[in-house]
Order: sequence, then structure tokens, then C-alpha cells
Amino acid sequence: VIKGLNALKTYTTLKNQVIGERYFEQRAAAALSRELAKPAERTIITFDPRWGIANASPQNVRIAPAKKAERLTDLVVSFDDGGQRRTVRYEMLNTSIGWRILDVHYENGQTLKGLLKI
Repeated sequence: VIKGLNALKTYTTLKNQVIGERYFEQRAAAALSRELAKPAERTIITFDPRWGIANASPQNVRIAPAKKAERLTDLVVSFDDGGQRRTVRYEMLNTSIGWRILDVHYENGQTLKGLLKI
């Protein structure tokens, strides 16, 4: 899921809820799709929600091994961004169609679900 998300050329592709649901849990995908469809001056997402930074082009992406879990697990992903090493934590949910991102925890303490108010 994370590798596929990283492969998207731009996060604005997630405006399409069908694409979003390939990576995010259904409620999160719907909320993100609605938010990204807003005009730039009205959206609260002013950064790449995959990584928590503006103008993201992460390099040297490393995914830490996850603890084995049946339903919920966390993935810690680190990457280089303009010479600075950053870390993002993905809350993952095992759904009937596979693992999906439930929430993203950014370095500044914010979460995607918190920003989207879901």
C-alpha cells in the first residue's frame, strides 16, 4: 500500500475517491477526496498528505518492519526530504479488501483524521 501510494505522481490524484480507496480506509478516502476537491484557497490540506510536507519528493524511503497483527498495525516510514530525514507513522487497518491506511501521524503532531475531522 505505501509503495503504491509513493508511486503516485501527485497526491492530487487522491481527489478521485476510487483511487483513494486503493490506499486509504473508505471513510478516510471519502473525506480526503472531498477536501482535495475544494479550491486551493479553501482547503486545509496545503501539503502532500502522504508525507506531511509541501512539494514532497521523498528519497530513500524506508519502511520499518511492522508488528504482526490481525486487524490494526502501525508502519513507520522514514525518508529524505531536501537533506532532512523525516518520519511519518501510518495506522493500518486490515479490511476485507486488504490493508488500508486508517490515519497518518505527522512529525508536527497532527494527524490526517484530525485535520479532516473524521
